[in-house]
Amino acid sequence: GTGIALTGYAAIFATAALVCPEGANSLVSAIEAMQLGTISLSTLKFTLAFPFAFHFVNGIRHLFWDLGKFLSVKEVYTTGYAMLFATTIISLILTCM
Repeated sequence: GTGIALTGYAAIFATAALVCPEGANSLVSAIEAMQLGTISLSTLKFTLAFPFAFHFVNGIRHLFWDLGKFLSVKEVYTTGYAMLFATTIISLILTCM
């Protein structure tokens, strides 16, 4: 699901960059024109950041698996929970930017 979300974001931003005269800045201007509240804007930013962070952290997890590390059932669960925790922290950091 997060891969589909990332593909959708990339397609929207790429289309805006090609079609709109101001490029992707027109999307930012449109979002600013909506005058969303802090909670709505933070939710939107978190929604954009989470799939990116999930893919980044889970990709690192898979690199360790490719090296033959953390493959026991207990380690898979432990790294899974650590990955979700790291994803949430990175998403919150990106949301606050």
